[in-house]
Amino acid sequence: MRVLVTGASGLLGSAVAAGLRDAGHDVRTFQRRPSGVDGVEDVLGSVTEPADVARAVAGVDAAVHLAAKVSFAGAPADFERVNVEGTRTLVEALRAGGVERLVFVSSPSVAHAGSSIVGDDASPADPEHARGDYARTKAQAELLALAADSPELRVVAVRPHIVWGPGDTQLVERVVERARAGRLPLLDHGAA
Repeated sequence: MRVLVTGASGLLGSAVAAGLRDAGHDVRTFQRRPSGVDGVEDVLGSVTEPADVARAVAGVDAAVHLAAKVSFAGAPADFERVNVEGTRTLVEALRAGGVERLVFVSSPSVAHAGSSIVGDDASPADPEHARGDYARTKAQAELLALAADSPELRVVAVRPHIVWGPGDTQLVERVVERARAGRLPLLDHGAA
């Protein structure tokens, strides 16, 4: 298959693109800077630009959508523009291009309202109770993507939890940097 991977310059996106390539698929990536993944076709652009998205989608059979604004801080409008409207733009382009499959990469935070979710089933995304702009807009985007599921465009959402490893710049690298700089607070004697 010819598969589009959005957000392939990130840790998970680049791993997905490399895994699909290694499985024998023809992979095209779409993000704002080169993916750094050998053997794939990079298309540079933004999910917020319909012309960029249409160019990236042209001729693909399936898409894995990882592009998102991922942060604990930032302007709410930026999260909305990238996570919700970017997903809407992609879904519309996939439908218009006759693409048959979409994997929407979401987050457990879309169904987390502040209490423990250990052992719970996967609850529906809940933008109203999601905590923070990232979780709220990812919940909206997940619902938007799943609403597009049809016989013509099959959609599934996955919610990977705490993705980290070599190349991670979001979690482990920040913790290590702060610890080295003496700026990592120790809460509740390390038991928190």
